[in-house]
Amino acid sequence: SSDVCSSDLSNRPTSPSKRSPCCARHVQLQMGVTRRFNADGTRFEPPPAVGEGSVVYLSGQRLMKSVKRSGSGGFPGPGDEVSVHYVGTLEDGTVFDSSRRRRKPFKFTLGQGAVIEGWDLAVESMQAGEMVELTCAPEFAYGPAGAPPAIPPNATLSFEIELLDFHSLSIGEIVLKNGGYLLLLLAAVFGLLHYVVLPHGALPH
Repeated sequence: SSDVCSSDLSNRPTSPSKRSPCCARHVQLQMGVTRRFNADGTRFEPPPAVGEGSVVYLSGQRLMKSVKRSGSGGFPGPGDEVSVHYVGTLEDGTVFDSSRRRRKPFKFTLGQGAVIEGWDLAVESMQAGEMVELTCAPEFAYGPAGAPPAIPPNATLSFEIELLDFHSLSIGEIVLKNGGYLLLLLAAVFGLLHYVVLPHGALPH
C-alpha cells in the first residue's frame, strides 16, 4: 500500500503554517562527527535528552508526543533525509497505515513539505533511536478534507514513530532528487543567455 503520510495523498487544504524556531537548526554529518549550527552560523545547542515517559507539547495539546523510548543519537534538521518506522491509527484504534507491516522503513526529506506538518515538526524534535507516540489534531494532519478512504475528515491521528537514522543529502543526491528542476533551470539560463545577453541571439563560435 502507499505511504498515507506522504504529501501527495494528503490533500491538505492549506499550505503549512509558520515553522517552529527549532527549524533554524541544521545538522551536518562530516567524517562521522555530528556538527550542529543555527541558520546564522552560531552553534546550535540541542535540547536536553527527553526521558522515557515524558510528554512534550510541540503545539499545545493539538500536537504532542509521548516518549516511549529515548534516543541517543543526533537531531535531524531541515533538508536531511530521515528513515522512520511508523504505525498510524485512528481514534477508534483502527490501523490505517504501517511501515512495519510492509517491513520497509519510510524515508523522506525533512522540512520540505513531503509529509503532513505534524510529522515535520515532530521528527525534527527527535533524536536518532527515539520512539514516540505522536498525537496530531486535524490541522497538523489532513484537515477537513481527510485522505479518503483511509482517513475521514477532521480526524485526530496517532502515530507510533521510531527515528531509525538520518543523514544530510550530498550534492549528488540533491541533483538526482531534483534533476528535472535543475534541467529546467539550466534551460531557462541558456535561453536567457541566447536571446538577451548575446547580440541578435547568436552564440559565439
